Amino acid sequence: MAAFLAITTFKRPQWKVSRDHCLRPRHGVSLMQMGGPQRELTLWVEHNAGLGKVTSFSGGGGSGWASSSIVDTESGTRLFVKTSKRPSEAMFTGEAEGLHAMHATNTVTVPKVYHYGDLKEGNGSFIIMEYLEMRGSYSQAHLGKQLALMHLAEPLADEAKA
Repeated sequence: MAAFLAITTFKRPQWKVSRDHCLRPRHGVSLMQMGGPQRELTLWVEHNAGLGKVTSFSGGGGSGWASSSIVDTESGTRLFVKTSKRPSEAMFTGEAEGLHAMHATNTVTVPKVYHYGDLKEGNGSFIIMEYLEMRGSYSQAHLGKQLALMHLAEPLADEAKA
């Protein structure tokens, strides 16, 4: 009976990044004075995305091939950034094109891609996307209908059209 109670009272953990792990200006050091890809990505967001200044770079997670971060901006818009030590052609070009194609169907919610490419300092590549809060508000049946509609949509690429 105790095992049953433990299972039924289990709560899903909250997967929020601690604010202690954010890269923030401290002791007179701005985000722009930091090194690595954060500086280059901060510059791109501030000069091209139209979202104002970057206020924090939160260390996200990672895998064997990419690392992720959450970027907060002055406008309140959050971005999801992935970086890799591999070139964008191998890592993020297909992901960006796939997300653009899925977004164009107006069926399934996918993140807007702001930009992707190779890091100028030769340290790999990146993709900057809209941050989506992952909540299970829809049923599997609803997702199935959205996926079916997506597959019925007219393809963007000429070679994919019948």
